[in-house]
Amino acid sequence: MTTNINSAEPHGKHYVFFKDIIAEFLRWIVRQHPMTNELPDLNAIVNDLSPFIQERLRDRVIDGMYGVEAQELRELCRSAAHAIPSIANLNLSKVEREAGIAVDDPSRPQFAFTSRYDRPKSEHDFIDLDALAMNVSRTLMEP
Repeated sequence: MTTNINSAEPHGKHYVFFKDIIAEFLRWIVRQHPMTNELPDLNAIVNDLSPFIQERLRDRVIDGMYGVEAQELRELCRSAAHAIPSIANLNLSKVEREAGIAVDDPSRPQFAFTSRYDRPKSEHDFIDLDALAMNVSRTLMEP
């Protein structure tokens, strides 16, 4: 089996500071959050994300930085976005949160369709966790 690697996709080992991982998650959460006048609890996100990262990268510290392969960094960001409840719940719209719907509720629709000419109202919009993880990992891997 062969894998087609996009040459524009960052690869190899990257060295990142712990605080930069946290900062990029917060940056992209704020940028992607659909409610412009309501931000999620950023303190809770930092408190949940910090031990998650430290536990998974504790044996990778090199001169105060984490040395991580590109694929591993992408997977770390993706798993953090999906496994940490304070981040995963950003995948719920305001309407869903107020209705008490959980992210893993089996009755929750998997997809929402819109046309290129309209957009969902902000209270029905949510953060795409895979897009969040991609944005965070790509920014961390920029030269």
